[in-house]
Amino acid sequence: MKKSVLLFLALMTFVPVLWAKLPDRLVFVGQGTNDSVKLSKIGNPKDIELFCIKNSGVPTPFVLDSSYGVGVNDTLTLLTHGKNRSFSKSTNDYYQFVITGKVAVSGSVMALVGIGGSIIPCDYCFYSLFRQCRGLTTLPKLPATRLKDHCYERMFEGCSSLVTEADTLPAMTLCRSCYQSMFENCTSLVKAPVLPASQLAPSCYNAMFRGCASLAQTQDTLPAVVVDT
Repeated sequence: MKKSVLLFLALMTFVPVLWAKLPDRLVFVGQGTNDSVKLSKIGNPKDIELFCIKNSGVPTPFVLDSSYGVGVNDTLTLLTHGKNRSFSKSTNDYYQFVITGKVAVSGSVMALVGIGGSIIPCDYCFYSLFRQCRGLTTLPKLPATRLKDHCYERMFEGCSSLVTEADTLPAMTLCRSCYQSMFENCTSLVKAPVLPASQLAPSCYNAMFRGCASLAQTQDTLPAVVVDT
């Protein structure tokens, strides 16, 4: 019995250190008293495994289609200790956050796939991920430099409270419809992210900022020199 207790205490000391070493995490911060976050499974996307940390607690399995309350300045951190080799997979089979109230998000969206920050693993990966999250007030980091077809399509469509923008979308080579309708109808967005890509693809920017009625600052020129047909 004594050995079992000592082993348990040792594990509880080691586990937080292990999780702290994971490079990517997605953090939701409540801004009101009745805010909540839920990740819904639409259709039949690939199975994934995520964990969550409420405030400064210990990691526990994250349950899909369950609402997690986040009060004022409460945090909900999502991460994975493995590698979700796939995520959303089509316009009918995808994962989508549902946010109630006003919630800010920080950290990297790549925490959902756990691949280390630069490579999106599959077509449609983050399709519609935050679509119609009208209470979302900030953007997560979008650090991927290698994209896939439709990977960010409709990702923030209809996020009408979104004011801040990604500083730069760093990918230099784009893929088919990768940014299509990404910020469509984000009516509070005032500044577009920097778009440095030098190689485009069909429909990559299609309707990216359509309906962004408050958009006042955009890039003067797009540096692309090659369009992949």
